This record gives sequence, structure tokens and C-alpha cells, in this order.
Amino acid sequence: MREPILAYKGLMHYDPDEGWARVDPEAQAVADDEPQPVAPLSPRMSEAHDFHQVSPSAEGFVSQDPLLEELFDQLHDPQSDEVANHWKFIAQRVNLLSEGMSQRRQIKQQLQDLDAELDDLRQTILKDLDSLQRVAEHQLVQAKLRAEVSHLARHRLSSHLRSPLDEE
Repeated sequence: MREPILAYKGLMHYDPDEGWARVDPEAQAVADDEPQPVAPLSPRMSEAHDFHQVSPSAEGFVSQDPLLEELFDQLHDPQSDEVANHWKFIAQRVNLLSEGMSQRRQIKQQLQDLDAELDDLRQTILKDLDSLQRVAEHQLVQAKLRAEVSHLARHRLSSHLRSPLDEE
């Protein structure tokens, strides 16, 4: 592994041949004791960090690579992205779906409340019908008793009226 330019605690170094590796602890101890001067970046590298200032025709930077030129064209001229439009439509539909599901929950709650109220009304009506039936049966019993008493009274009175007056 090549000697790292910077050495800070937790810093990792990437080497194309070896991959990512931690900076060795000796360099870390040296870095903690005295700061090492950092080599200034080349002018091309400092320009490359600000993509908005890099022009696709910068001398020596693009190096006639059509893919890099296309990349910088896209950075400077953002095109309408169909995927972003699809995501926007999906987000709108998800919002509509969420609102619909919220309304559905509210309507379900209202339906449950209405069902409970209807069940209470059914129970009340059934109790009222039971009370009415008991009252009607009581009135029927009283009417039967009156009918029997009336029949008995008529029978006695008629038998009394048919008998001769002498027997009294």
C-alpha cells in the first residue's frame, strides 16, 4: 500500500490494487502529534469538485471522451427525467390512496357506529313489542273473563226469566 497523504483517526485509504484499507496506526500517531502539510490539489482537480463551473469544453479535462462530454452536458443542462415524472405521479397516487384509505376508515367507523345504533333500535323495538304483546295478552285474558262472566250472567238471567213467577 502506498503511503497515505493524509492521516487522521478513522481515515480510510483506497488503493485500486488493494482496495479500502485503514491508514496505519503509526501514521495516525504522527498525524495526532504534528500536522503534516497537505499537498495542494492540482488546478484541474479543484475545478472538478464544482460541477457547475466545469465546462464540457475545458482543455485537457474531457480529453475527447464522448461519455464524459455527455455526462457534463447532462450536468449543465438537466433534461426532463421520465423516471422522476413517473415517481411524481406515483407519489400523487400514493397520496390519493392514503386519503382514500383514511376516508374508508372514517366511513367504516361511521358504519360501525350506525350499525350499533341500529342494533340498539332493534333491541328497543323488540322490547316494546314484547311489552305490547304482554299488554294485549292481559287485555285478551280480561276480555275472555268478561265474556265468560257475561255468558254466565246471561244464562242465569235467562233461566231466571223463563221460570214462572210462582216459584219464587
